[in-house]
Amino acid sequence: MSHYPLSILGLALMLPGCFGKRSASGRNFQDPVFNLEESQGHDSVSDFSGDVSGEGRSRPLQGASSSLRAYEDHPLVRQWINYFAHDHHESFAVYLRRGSRYRLTIEAILRQHAIPEFLYYLAMIESGFSVSARSNAQAVGVWQFIEGTGKRYDLMINNYVDERRDPIRATIAAAKYLKDLHNVFQSWFLAMAAYNCGEYRVLNAIMTYDERDFWSLSDQKALPPETRNYLPKILAAAIIDKDPEKYGFDYHEPKHSPHLKLTRVPTPIRVKTLAETFKLSDEKIRFYNPQLLGNSTPPQGEHYQIWLPAQVVHAIDESSLASLSRETTDEDESTNPVPEQYRVRKGDNLQKIAAKFSIPIATLKANNHLRNKAIYPNQLLKLSSKTAETVDGKRYRVKRGDSLASLAKRFGLSIPALKKFNGIKNNSLVVGQELKVPLPES
Repeated sequence: MSHYPLSILGLALMLPGCFGKRSASGRNFQDPVFNLEESQGHDSVSDFSGDVSGEGRSRPLQGASSSLRAYEDHPLVRQWINYFAHDHHESFAVYLRRGSRYRLTIEAILRQHAIPEFLYYLAMIESGFSVSARSNAQAVGVWQFIEGTGKRYDLMINNYVDERRDPIRATIAAAKYLKDLHNVFQSWFLAMAAYNCGEYRVLNAIMTYDERDFWSLSDQKALPPETRNYLPKILAAAIIDKDPEKYGFDYHEPKHSPHLKLTRVPTPIRVKTLAETFKLSDEKIRFYNPQLLGNSTPPQGEHYQIWLPAQVVHAIDESSLASLSRETTDEDESTNPVPEQYRVRKGDNLQKIAAKFSIPIATLKANNHLRNKAIYPNQLLKLSSKTAETVDGKRYRVKRGDSLASLAKRFGLSIPALKKFNGIKNNSLVVGQELKVPLPES
């Protein structure tokens, strides 16, 4: 998914008569496969500061079956049905199985935002429902947001937390973004195309070809090849999932996950402390909160909201919650220290190594003076060093848990002085970043 940082309202103003007109081909660009009245059930997610839940159907999207059938024989759709059912059968089976875990929650969020439940399959094609999926363009999570678009839709992304990896928060952001795109293009098909290649590319195609029908734009090659195949992929996935046994797949009943509740905790606070307080394992805290990148919640602000099973939150006594307080997390890595060096193995890449040791790619590149992401087998990479944890009187290497406030206090400086001395224009630090520390006046 790639997007241009354009105002959605600005796009609407640039597109003449975008509200309610027919396409040049004479076809109304209300996409026939979608019926919002069919897709909106009686159940919904009423408040995401409360429980996250959704009641499913035995076979989701039954109401869309007849509309989907109209696309089964489209050449590109048929091509992708064969691709998923035969060439990549095992991979697609994984997508179907993973999706059963998230389907009820995702569809409930889509319904709440008046988005067709069909767009559940957009996430399937984007990521295969892997919360840790990362593209070459650095798009992340189930909905494959790039950083700029994620932040535009209120997802927190920094060295400590990446809410693109949170399937609930990211689905809410995706629903808002898709609704904005639909408001501009008045077509769910074109909204999905814009989600894939960017708002500007679709706008440019419409204005160049004077056409607002996805299939017509596709036939004229007005859209990039990936985008021309994007909607057929999504339709193929939906058609297979409508009748998986027909294509040799097992049917996976949507799973009712625990009702999760957003719970406010002081920040930063260690995952280990949260696990002890709520009587869960560290692994469970991370499972419910895949957005946490390190061993603690982010240091920004006084509080952070994490997902926990509602029954766990209700069972905890208020005194335990009240006893939680912000923690210093500098020594948190000591229970699972990162080795100083790592020898590259066949099949490794920087992304995989960074994820394995919870080190930002930027830090790996800085530690090893890499200009790009190219590495080779048997190469010795520097992961951490003793000098990264000590001050030599002149320089200090930032480590996990550091902030401008904590370092300024440590070195007896004001925050503005520390920022000015290092040419820092914002309040962000990167793990591995080297700071100059002025020597005290004698």
